[in-house]
Amino acid sequence: MLDWVASTPALLQIGDTALLPAPGQIDLAALGQQLAATARLGQRFELLVAALLSGSGRYQILAQDCQITAQGRTLGAPDLIVRDLRSGEIEHWELTVKFYLGLASGWLGPGKRDWLEQKAAHLKTRQLPLLARPEAQAWLATKGWQPARSRLCSHGILFGDGPSYPWLAPGHQQGQWFEAGKLPDGDWRALARWQWIATTPSSELAAFTGQCQAPIMVQDGCSGLRHMVVPAGWPNNEKGEP
Repeated sequence: MLDWVASTPALLQIGDTALLPAPGQIDLAALGQQLAATARLGQRFELLVAALLSGSGRYQILAQDCQITAQGRTLGAPDLIVRDLRSGEIEHWELTVKFYLGLASGWLGPGKRDWLEQKAAHLKTRQLPLLARPEAQAWLATKGWQPARSRLCSHGILFGDGPSYPWLAPGHQQGQWFEAGKLPDGDWRALARWQWIATTPSSELAAFTGQCQAPIMVQDGCSGLRHMVVPAGWPNNEKGEP
């Protein structure tokens, strides 16, 4: 999983892009326990990014998912506040890992609960500018922190054809999506959900049966490319992601 996170190209280019260091000295046993405590891909991605930064020798994590409150209400929680030990500067990092299927109307998540366009707008208007708000500045002052910039670390895959936007990062990962029964012949292997953010040799994956009750990611046993297979009628069917 660390290799996938460290090597996957950015999905979005909104503001400054965060560049991840190569894996360094990481306590894999402790990381494994943390990963075992959650099945949520977003939380696992955050844990993996934090492990890469901590083990790199370059970054010090000052805060992680720390809620900022003002006058009894929650303003938000920056994913990471880190210190770059080379420059001495403090940075705010937002992290996201997402998978979307292309439609004429936009990019829709496999669970049919979120759109890429909405996520991008939220990042641009709410998440990345969070620490520039006066209430957040007051909170930072109590910590003695003054972030020099906000960065976005975004990974994921876009499947199929959808609208093009200037904030899609050049070279982002792409695949196709197919309805069950319409996948071309080939050596297709099924990925468990946690393997969506892991580099897994095809030899370690079970053969795809050709049927699905919910969207499932598959890997070409020859090329290693990944695609999504959805139930017939998606996205107007009743089943979403597991």
